[in-house]
Amino acid sequence: MKNEDYIRNLISVLHQHSVKYSIFNEPDIDNQVTAIAIEPSEQCRKICKNLPLALKEFSKGKLLDKNNFKT
Repeated sequence: MKNEDYIRNLISVLHQHSVKYSIFNEPDIDNQVTAIAIEPSEQCRKICKNLPLALKEFSKGKLLDKNNFKT
């Protein structure tokens, strides 16, 4: 529930600054808010600049793309 509260607080800030977003609810866990998608903008960048980044341990050169992915 702690993470959902954090996301809900972020949603409130986005709403106050008229930044567009979409909420994703997880039906398997009582429709909890599990993620949001935020429209890119300068205001969004300012609001989100201190959020931890997923997968930040990967440098751009190490990421897979359609040209270097092998099965």
